[in-house]
Amino acid sequence: MRDIKRSGYPVAIFSQFTTGALKFRGQLPGIGRQAGAAVGIDIGSASVKAVALDLSRTPIRLLNYAVVDLDDGADRNTRTRVALRTAARRLRRRPAVVAAAIPTAEAIARRISVPAHLKDGALAAHVALSLEDQLHQPPDELHYDFRALGPSPEDSSRLDLLLVACRREVVEARRAALRRARIRCDVVDVEDRAMARTLALTGAASPSANSGNVEAVIDVGHRRIGLHVFDQGEPMHAQNQPMEPDSDPADVAERALDRYEGSPDARQPDHVWLMGGDIGRDGNDLMKSLDAMPVDLKTLTGLEVPPHLQTAALAGRYRRLAVAIGLALHAGDPHAHWR
Repeated sequence: MRDIKRSGYPVAIFSQFTTGALKFRGQLPGIGRQAGAAVGIDIGSASVKAVALDLSRTPIRLLNYAVVDLDDGADRNTRTRVALRTAARRLRRRPAVVAAAIPTAEAIARRISVPAHLKDGALAAHVALSLEDQLHQPPDELHYDFRALGPSPEDSSRLDLLLVACRREVVEARRAALRRARIRCDVVDVEDRAMARTLALTGAASPSANSGNVEAVIDVGHRRIGLHVFDQGEPMHAQNQPMEPDSDPADVAERALDRYEGSPDARQPDHVWLMGGDIGRDGNDLMKSLDAMPVDLKTLTGLEVPPHLQTAALAGRYRRLAVAIGLALHAGDPHAHWR
């Protein structure tokens, strides 16, 4: 992701823009001898989830995973640092590349159009100069990146881009948390886009020949429930509903679905998935009062799991590992960019 204040209109690859501004020195405290793993790290409010994948195999192979709850008592920074280092040790893999994520609510995404003839540095300069008009935010307070989507449907002489930005303080806070644990971060992603990549491994998220595929995710987190809706893998709706300790998660999720269904661009989801770590009961039982029965994420058909990891514990943790898996998938892309 570029630091707008210091970008200097860098020359970039046309179709994929890297996250160079987030690369920094560090070391993952892994103790295994195997190298080359793509690692995704999901830093939550109550736990840290980490996944190591081998993307050189077909299908993609799960190498290891770790779920570490944050300890009570210490300050937030210390608890996160300890959990990150513990998760890294449990992976027992020396990573080739590491990806982390920022919360969906902290990202600003816009689809913009630019002249199609612009190349490399000229394209980056054009986007940098138009940022304030597009995002209505002070440019020196943002990190940003963008990627080409293809020719504009309305005008073939223009190119559509996906522009994504975030306040610098949010990215720097995530970067600082990883740095305190001596972990090098190569890619920064957004949580909902990581979820979308994981959904693609279920085998249910492929659009048919004649229509798109709409997937919804009910994400049960610590004192909140999120609803994310994707159209052919692209985020189209996101919201977070607060949840008090005595709240019924089904009622909170129902309110989130009602709010989505009341929006003018709402489409009926083909599947509703249950994800998150603060569930505590079987997903179908938890959400039995919902009109759209959620599918508990207990298996990923596109992910090969070695025999020693094929346990009931893993099946119960897929819903907690969804973001980390999606981050590892992005980390292993040689053309990875922040999106």
